[in-house]
Amino acid sequence: MLYQIDVYLFRLLNNLAGQSRVWDWFFYFCAVYLMFVLGAAVLGLFLYYFWRSGINPPQSPFKKGGIKGGFSGAYSFLFLLVTTPILAYFLKIIINLIYFRPRPFVALADVHQLFFKSPLEASVPSGHTVVAFALAFAVFYKNKIWGSVFLVLAAAVALGRIFTGVHYPLDIVAGVMVAFLASLSSIRISKRLFNASI
Repeated sequence: MLYQIDVYLFRLLNNLAGQSRVWDWFFYFCAVYLMFVLGAAVLGLFLYYFWRSGINPPQSPFKKGGIKGGFSGAYSFLFLLVTTPILAYFLKIIINLIYFRPRPFVALADVHQLFFKSPLEASVPSGHTVVAFALAFAVFYKNKIWGSVFLVLAAAVALGRIFTGVHYPLDIVAGVMVAFLASLSSIRISKRLFNASI
């Protein structure tokens, strides 16, 4: 039953591919290149916050980031940005060693695949979704407004992976769950290292 729903939702979105060059290009960009934009934006946000922390610590955006905020908070933010996606991707690798699910274009007929992916790669969880949401959750922990923006961008990456025919919706759900668990673990470690509070 769950598989049928998964395939139905996949078909619902993937069948839109090939009907508009504009939408094809947009979702192709989201699926392949938006990840790089997301990474650059996260780096830029961190550098800005780091700069603000040193110039004006009392109004530092890292109010929750360390014993006294400021640079300590910036370092804890950097720790989250680095460890959360690494831990999330490590969990993805473990899952792939235990369970292998073929990609939609391998298991199903008449899939609109907009770019090449190896059929030997596992479908679940979606690696792009794992990394995108891991970064978004890390940002959201430190700043809810910017975090919400990054969550929307991460969702666009995830939708792009379905639209272009390389992932099922449940692959995306699994990726978000892996990223969320990794973010919780990274936050707990960060609190111990930097004495941060939620």
